[in-house]
Order: sequence, then C-alpha cells, then structure tokens
Amino acid sequence: MLNQNNQNSTMATGTVALVKRVLAFGCLLMMLGIQWSFAQSFQVRGKVTVADGAPLPGATILEAGKPTNGAQSDIDGNYAISLSNRNASITVSFVGYVTQTLAVNGRSTINVVLQEDTSLGSEVIVTALGIEKQQKSVGYSVTEIRGEDLVAVRENNIVNALAGKVAGVNVSKPASGVNGSSRIIIRGNNTFGNNQPLYVVDGVPIDNSNQGQAGEWGGRDGGDGVSSLNPDDIETFTILKSDAATALYGSRALNGVVLVTTKKGVKRNGIGVEFNSNLTTESIAVLSDWQYEYGQGKLGTKPATVTDALSTGLLSWGAKLDGSSVVQFDGVSRPYSAVKDNMQQFYQPGLTANNTIAFSGGTDKSTFRFSATNLNAKGIMVNDDLNRTSFNLRGSTQLGSRLEVDAKVNYVTEGTNNRSNQSDSPGNANASIYRLPTNVSISSFNPRGEVAGNPLAEQEFNDNPFVTNPYWAVYHYKNSDTRERVIGYVSATYKLTDWLSLLGRTGQDWYNLRVTSLEPQGTAFKKQGGMSESSQNVKERNSDFLLSAKKDLEGISVSAYAGGNQLDRTYEGLFTGGDTFNIPGLVSINNLKNQNRSIGYNHKKVNSLYGGLDVGFKNYLFLSLTGRNDWFSTLTSATSQDNSQFYPSVSLSWVLSDMTKLPEVVNFLKVRGSWAQTGSDSQIAPYALGLTYGLVGQGHNGFPLGALNNGAVPPAGLKPTLGTGMELGVTTRFLDNKVGLDVTFYNKSITNQILSATISGTTGFGSRVINSGEITNKGVEALLSLTPVNNGKLRWDLDVNFAKNTNEVVSLQGEQKTLFLGQSRTLNAFTYAEIGQPMGVIKGYKFVRNADGSIQHGADGFPVRESALSVLGNPNPDWTSGINNTLMFGNITMNALIDISMGGEMYSATNAYAYYFGLHKDTLEGRDQGNNFKAPGSNVAMNAQTYYQKFYNNYTEQFVYDASYVKLRSFSLGYRIPASMLSKTPIRGAEVQLVGRNLLLLYSNVPNIDPESSYSVGGSYGLEMYGVPQTRSLGFNVNLRF
Repeated sequence: MLNQNNQNSTMATGTVALVKRVLAFGCLLMMLGIQWSFAQSFQVRGKVTVADGAPLPGATILEAGKPTNGAQSDIDGNYAISLSNRNASITVSFVGYVTQTLAVNGRSTINVVLQEDTSLGSEVIVTALGIEKQQKSVGYSVTEIRGEDLVAVRENNIVNALAGKVAGVNVSKPASGVNGSSRIIIRGNNTFGNNQPLYVVDGVPIDNSNQGQAGEWGGRDGGDGVSSLNPDDIETFTILKSDAATALYGSRALNGVVLVTTKKGVKRNGIGVEFNSNLTTESIAVLSDWQYEYGQGKLGTKPATVTDALSTGLLSWGAKLDGSSVVQFDGVSRPYSAVKDNMQQFYQPGLTANNTIAFSGGTDKSTFRFSATNLNAKGIMVNDDLNRTSFNLRGSTQLGSRLEVDAKVNYVTEGTNNRSNQSDSPGNANASIYRLPTNVSISSFNPRGEVAGNPLAEQEFNDNPFVTNPYWAVYHYKNSDTRERVIGYVSATYKLTDWLSLLGRTGQDWYNLRVTSLEPQGTAFKKQGGMSESSQNVKERNSDFLLSAKKDLEGISVSAYAGGNQLDRTYEGLFTGGDTFNIPGLVSINNLKNQNRSIGYNHKKVNSLYGGLDVGFKNYLFLSLTGRNDWFSTLTSATSQDNSQFYPSVSLSWVLSDMTKLPEVVNFLKVRGSWAQTGSDSQIAPYALGLTYGLVGQGHNGFPLGALNNGAVPPAGLKPTLGTGMELGVTTRFLDNKVGLDVTFYNKSITNQILSATISGTTGFGSRVINSGEITNKGVEALLSLTPVNNGKLRWDLDVNFAKNTNEVVSLQGEQKTLFLGQSRTLNAFTYAEIGQPMGVIKGYKFVRNADGSIQHGADGFPVRESALSVLGNPNPDWTSGINNTLMFGNITMNALIDISMGGEMYSATNAYAYYFGLHKDTLEGRDQGNNFKAPGSNVAMNAQTYYQKFYNNYTEQFVYDASYVKLRSFSLGYRIPASMLSKTPIRGAEVQLVGRNLLLLYSNVPNIDPESSYSVGGSYGLEMYGVPQTRSLGFNVNLRF
C-alpha cells in the first residue's frame, strides 16, 4: 500500500512539474503573440467570379500557409483580407471548383475567376494508420467531419456533437448530467458487451473506458475517456465504418474507428493568435405534465394528520384540489392547490463557459501550435459542476533534407462534483422531484433538506426511507472525481529515398482517476452513513513503425507499406470504503467502523504486424489489399500458445467517369466494393486462462483453507470475437456538381462471441468461458448533397443522410435461446439478447386481448396478463436521418440540423411509477366514482387507485413507448465581420455566432420525458428511470484571429 501511494505521489509530482513547464511556455508565447500580432499588415481586395462572370459568394480566401487567416466572399463575390506582408500568397477555393494560389507581389486588388473542377474525387482523406489517400481511390465508406463544425454548437463531451451528422452512426447521451458518457454505435451492435468504437488521436489509440454507469440497482454515470478531447484542437474527425476501412487495427476494429486529427502550426510571419469564447445557458427541454385535478392522499381523501401526510408523501390519490387548508409532512397547513412548477423551482439554469487561446507559427523547417482551454460548466442540478483545463503543445521540425520529427503533449485536468445518482438509487434527487404530490411545493422543504437545527438529520417528507429529500440529496450526498491525463507521442519520419520512407512512433495515454463518494450521516435509509475512496492509474503505450514505398509507373501507381505495433496496457486500482461513522460529523475514511479495502492490477500486451498494397490503373481503377496479425498476451499460458489472429481485407474502387465519357449531366461516378475481417478482444480479461486461488472462511484448526477464487474453468482455445463484413457502394455527382449522391449497402456477421456457459457442478466449477454465438448487421446508408440555390446573392447547401440497419441475434451457445442483459430495478422490464430478435430487446408482460384488440379483464376486475415474458420492443431505431441546412448571404451564415430517429422503443419507469403514485393523466378516469369505478371491459367495481396501482409492475406493455423523435439538434447564426472594418486593428478575422442545441423537440410519442432518457450506455440501453432531465442550450460563440 505504501509503495503504491508513493508511486501515485511521484506521478502526480511529475505531472505538476510538466504543467508548470507547459504553462510557462504558454505565457511566453502569449507575450510574443501579443507583441507580434501588431506587426504591419497588407490588405488585398478583389472579386471572386465563375467562368461566366457571375459572382461566387462564400468562396474561401486564405493567406497561403496560414489557415487561420482568412475571409469569405460576400453576396456580390467581393472580399477583403489583411495579409502578413505584401509578398504573401493567397489561396482561393470553393467546393466543386479548382483551388487557385496567387502571389500578391504588392498588388492591392486581385480579382479571381474559379474554374469548375472536372477531376472530382481528388480530395485527400485520412485512412487507417494515418495513411492519406485520394478519396476516389478508396473502396469503402469514409466520412470526414471538420473540427470547426463541432466548435460553435458544442457539447461537453465532443462525441455527442456528432449526433445526426453521419449516416449509420447513432449517437446518444444518457440522462446523467453535465459530464456524462457518450454512446456511439456504428452500424449496429456487434457484441453482447462493449460496442463502442476505437478512438485514435494523431495515430495513437486512446482509452475510452466508461467509469461506471447506472444499472439494475442504480448507480451513476462516471463519464468516459473521449470526453477529455478539446474541440478547439481538432482539425478533423474521420469515421471509418466498414471492416475494410478498419481492418488495419485488427482486434480493436470490430466496432469501427474514429480518427481524430489535431491542429498543427504552419509557416507564417510572426506568431498567430486565435481566441475562441463560447457561453451558453441550459434549461430543461421536456417538463413532466402530470394531472393537477387531485392532490395528496389516498382513496379520495386528504391527509388529516402529520402521520397521514408522511404515509401519503408520495401519493396523489386524494380528493379534488379545492384550495382548502391541509396539513403537510412538516405539520404546517397549506392550501390544497395545484403546484405546477416544482421542476422549475428545483432545477437551476445551467451555465457553460468555454474559452480557448491558441498560438501558432512556423518557418520553412519548423512549426508549432500551443493552446490552453478552460471549460467551466454548472449543470441544472444544484452542485453538479465540471471544470476542465487542457493544454496542448504540438511541434514539428525538419532535420536536414530527409528527417522530420513530430511531437505532441496534451495535458488535461478535470474535476466533477456531484454526479447525479440514477435509476431508483437512494440519493437520486430526480426521483424525489418526479414523485412529489401535486399540491406539495418544493419551496416548503428546508433549503438544505435538514431537520431544523440538526444538520445531521434528513428532513423526511414521506415514510419510504429510500426516497430521499431532494435537497438533502444535492447538499449532503457528496461525490467528486478528479482526473489528470497526459496524451502524447513522438514520431520520426526518415526518407530513405524519394520513394521509400520509414516512420517510427511511440505514444502514451496515461491518466489517474480519484473518486470520493459520501452517503451522509443522518440519511433516512442509512442513519450512520458511509463513504468510499478509490484511485486508479491506467497507462497505455502504443509503439509502432511503418515502412512505406510509393512508385508511379507508366499508367500504374503502386504504394506498399509494412509495419508493426505493440500495445502495452497497465491498470492499477485501490479501493477503500465502508459504513457507520464513529464520530458524528467527522467525514473521513479513518472514522468508519466497518472498512473494506481492495487492490487491483492487470497488465496486457498485443503485438502486431501488418502490411498493405495499393495499386492504381490509369487513375480510374484502384485495388487495395491489407493484412494484420495480432498476438495476445491474454491468450498465452503455460498450456496454450494458440494466441494469434489474422485480419485480411480487400477493396476495389472503379471511377467510371475517369475511364470513359459519360453523359454531360454526370460529373463523377464511382462504384466500390470491399470485404474484410476485424475482431475484438475487449471481453478477454487478463489472466483469464489461469486458475486463481483464495482463502475460504476461517480455516481449520488455525490453518488457512484454499479454494478457487471463482467458479470458472480457464478457457481453452479461446479466440477474439471475429467480424466478417462486405460493403458495396456508389458515389456520383451530376448537374454541374449541384447534386451529389452516395449510397452504401453492407452485410456483417460477427461470430466467436465470448459467452459464459453453465457446466455441471460435479466438475468443481460452475461455468466456462467459450466462443459461441453470432450477431448480424445488414443495412443501407445514403447521403444526398444539394445546392438548390446559388444565384450570386444567396447560397443554400442541403445535406440529407439516411441509414437503416437490421440487427439480429442469430445464435447463442448450445440450446440457449436468451441471454439476460439488464433490468429496470425491481420492475418487470428486462433487456435480452434473444435468438431471432435484434440485440437488447425489451421484454415484459403483455395484456391478454380479445379478438377486437380490447384488453381482457378477469373475474377480479383487473386486466389479464400473459403468463410468460414477451418481446415488447426494440431499443434500436428502424431508421435515422439528418437534414443539415446551410444558408450563406454575404457575411451571414445560418446552419440548422434536424435529427430524426424513427422506430425503436423504450421502457419508461418514470411513467410506470406515475401510475402508481396517481400522477399520470391516464389515472384521472374513474376517480370521481369513488369505489364504483368499472374499467372498460370489466363489470367489477373498485376504487380507481386500486385499479391503476396494479399496472406499474404487472403490465409492462403499458409503459413501452415508441421512442421516435424529430429534434432541432443544432442551430447557429453567424456574422463574419468584413476585413475592411478590421483593417486598422490588430484583428485579422472575427466572427460572432448565436448558437443553440436541442432547441426543439418537434415530434415525440413519449409522455413526460425526453425520448433520449436512457440511464445506461450498455446492456440496459432502452430502459429509463428518473434521470437528469435532458436540456436545451442557447448562447453565443466569438472567434477572433490576430
């Protein structure tokens, strides 16, 4: 224990020293930047037109080698740009036109005529291992998102900003507050476990582990690794969806790969300075809409005493609200009137401020970029906040004519306080707010949830100790986590000849996470309280090399490469916790009467070799072959050396428009196809092949007794999960490039699933981990790009993406038909993997119905339910779409993204409990009939409360809803200040934007909650229960360049 603590201290000390150096360097750059930004500039004006003389609004004009200094042509094609000197060059570009680079040579006026680009598909994109290729040569689907598209309308977790932007990529965030996880599923679920993609930043894979989430017994979302990425540092997101695109990542590629390319410095005079500030406020997007005709009580009566008020503290089955004076939980009588604003009173406006300053520069030989970012976010939950500070330094230099060195270090420190408990957990303030009787105001509660005069006692408002006073939950329950993270790499590229080069690189992702959690003394369900502290160090190092050769022969281009990688990952964890504080009010682990301690450690390696061959024929036919072999330490033991897996791929791209003359209406036409295999070893734990032992009980006669530490047989011949996928697609552009269409069909089978099989107890074991089971994903994706209007005054770009995926569990192991994944607390709603069904279907109890579809009632007057569980819904959408509109009018740009998800179901425990507590509007029918209510189809009279309370945990079907939605996901309205207005200032570019996110829920079939309110990103996805309400944000973004 001592050694571990010393190690943590040493690592923390080293980290602090690193931060000091980075900060000092950043301050130096800032001073230099301020001084140099006032250097003399030279202004150029002109007009951008097309071949027929028509003005071209929205063209981009950049100072060559300085991508942060730019301007756009206005509605008449006019532009003005301030350059660093009179001998600079400018580049003028527009989609579908040939980019021009022009030397200024002291000219103050330069008019530009852009010609249409007839060689479409020549754009360069980043593919696996960071290899750059022409887009037309790629035989699989690749989508690239510019970092600037994620900056203005941003999310605290950058991955959530991808929602609705990419066909076949489903992005959602759980209802967990200000610093929750992201859930990104690319082309459907592939395994019964982790389905998240691999993230690779500048060629280095990073850890994206989820640090806890809510499940059957509650819990909270601890966030994930990718949230540390700073949008202001990102140049592009490249999403590799097909197996052929990801095969070079082998056993880490099954769920797709997201390549993140960060910004770097460029050659320029002086130091460029860029400042970006983003400020948004948040409010609840969907408010609950309860019945407000009847108030607290039961069986139609009001509370008459304090005891009555406590016993009915969660029930709204009382009399009609009439304004009379009625005693409440604290003995005070208040009006028996509707209170409709409890959510507005309890939740506060959220506020997020994000500020980034960046310095960049370079010479012919060297470049650098340094940035510092601070994100400060206060959620709508009281005391739920996030503070994240990031420093990023990247530099490159040319040593001689053959050697180039590139290095980067990214340091992130973040702290999050009071992540909300989820589901039915004690301490979940959301659960309490959603359950308040319709006449009880949260304003009548003690503002800290305490008994007056006793800060160590919870003020109870009901007789269920597990339903916590919401103010006690947010002020006394405490949890905090702090994370320090360093991501960095050093790479060197040596040109052996003009056609042969060697890359060597080593990169590391290290973080330390410390979590403290407190259940306070005086809590109703645990009077003596408890707490825990944990710490974990995770270090992942990736070292790789790549030998690349490229030759252009007569009519044939050849590119070949071979390399290798070693993944080395270490985890160290400490946990201390317990319950019952000895000394009242002293919050310390050392003050616990009952303590538990544990330590964890694991270490794994994967060694890999890979290679590829790309052949192009006459610049219209392209063939690509790749192969990778992985060797796993987790599959190596004294008795087994069968520890490798090979992953091949083949893809073909055929550009018909470059091979032969097509009708004039067709500007570009490419067909493509691919086949590949990828894998996943994420469910193979280190040391799973070995027996582990522990002590049993108190021993015998003073001697310890040993036994197996778990009941699983060490697996023999275990292999990583294997995915085999094929893809066919066509890309075309026509009508003078005003219309573009990309369509993709894919089919993927995932076998060798890793499952735990029950075996006979006579073996001395209870289970065995095996390869068995199959899942398939089949689907279609489409992207339609249009420019409906471009008349010289106004330009309108419209992008529509569409995706439909069909997922099926084909087999499990042996005769097994179902595999349990999750449950909604103690309610009869479950998620399963079931043969013949999509992954994660929702199961529960259905009504028995008559021939006409009406619900059948039994002799007791209650609906009859089926005796066995039935499939009630599929949490995966039937199809998704995104409609992205961009309008440019002079210096004004407006963008709006509509996000559509159709089909798919969710189970809402919030609505189920609303039936039980008498809050749901459906429970109004029959209340005015006293004990004489007869449900439709029933002849048995009873009280409405008795009837409806039967529903919440007996008829699951009632609370499974169509989870379709249409949202205005993002909106921005920006104004780029003309360069002419800035010519006498040190500012070389400025833009102001009004921004909003999740502004409107345009369509939904789910009452009282947002349809994106699942509390889990894993096996319980599709289940909802008392999450933090989803929010909408509105604010502004300012970008200044010096």
